[in-house]
Amino acid sequence: MTLTEAPRSIHYRRRWAYVLWCVLLLAALGALLAWRRPVPAGEGHVSFGLLIRNAPSGTQADVWCGPASKWRPALGGRGPRVPLRADGSVSLGPLPVHIARRRWVKAYHPETTDLVVVELRSPGGAVRYLEYHLLTDLETGLLGNRRKMTVRFDLPWESLSADPRAPYRLQ
Repeated sequence: MTLTEAPRSIHYRRRWAYVLWCVLLLAALGALLAWRRPVPAGEGHVSFGLLIRNAPSGTQADVWCGPASKWRPALGGRGPRVPLRADGSVSLGPLPVHIARRRWVKAYHPETTDLVVVELRSPGGAVRYLEYHLLTDLETGLLGNRRKMTVRFDLPWESLSADPRAPYRLQ
């Protein structure tokens, strides 16, 4: 080094470390964005056959199907109410089940449809709720991409829950 040259700064000597740090930061950001976006895995369908014993005449069923994190009691159903037949039976569905997975692992993304809530409303104003969780059926392979599943239950009206925050759980 001569008297006319200035010593190189520490930042100039570490420039490759700064470049590497920026590349790693961008790679981590890209991995985080890829983790948050689901990998679409398709769509299945689920149908319900319910027999509600001792249900008041004129009772109607309404159904909501979606991710459990988005269920709110005030949401209501997906369409018109379906009246129960004279024997208390009703057929609901087929309901679309959107399936999404996390990248790099076999876990389901929170956007996956994993909850079905049925609201039964009688003409006298009494409302009953029941829920069915689909995650076990997805994990075991009973419900999957391009698959259809039919579930049948026989329940008494008295056993159903009147609280929308804690519906009667079907399993």
